[in-house]
Amino acid sequence: MNDEASPVLVWRTVPVQERSRRTVETILAAATVLLVEGGVDALTTSALAERTGLHVRNVYRYFPDRTAVIAALAERLNGVLEESLEGLDSLADPARAWRRAVGRLVDSLVEAGQAEPGLAAVRAALHSSPDLFALDVASDRRIAARLADALRRRGFTGSPAHLEQHCYVLVTAAGAVLDRAVWDPTLTPESATREVKRLAEGYLAPLLEDLQ
Repeated sequence: MNDEASPVLVWRTVPVQERSRRTVETILAAATVLLVEGGVDALTTSALAERTGLHVRNVYRYFPDRTAVIAALAERLNGVLEESLEGLDSLADPARAWRRAVGRLVDSLVEAGQAEPGLAAVRAALHSSPDLFALDVASDRRIAARLADALRRRGFTGSPAHLEQHCYVLVTAAGAVLDRAVWDPTLTPESATREVKRLAEGYLAPLLEDLQ
């Protein structure tokens, strides 16, 4: 999970006390519903105040603008997705079949995403500004770095820079396919998951086949 503060999530008041945390969760839950119902344009401070029953100033107390609200949703989602990748330890173990480990990693990532409310709406909102899109890029970079670390622990001894770039391209390509499954009804989650597994296996095979 990312422990660094986002450059677009600047808390006006950090929610430390339980009451403050509940208020923030109420705001974020309402923001998710608004994004699902009407996209980014529907997410305004006045709409949040109306949906939550809070005064507008209470929304502003925590979030300076709409971008910060979306950033909070995105960072929470990215944290969930990144935490779902604990199975990287299996990939790092040379005694375990790497193709099976990759399959389980894809399954856990998909399951974690599907369990999150408003997944498609939050993912779509990340494309509404360069600052928000940068959060997605940063998360992909972190996942790629962890994947590269697992491959090094498995025994890969090639160029670290090449390996991390290789992993980053794989992560972004897999994310693009899974996003398309969320938005395109002609591509089912099951078929998208299957194709991402094939994509990952084909992309990693040149790196791992000699290590088996």
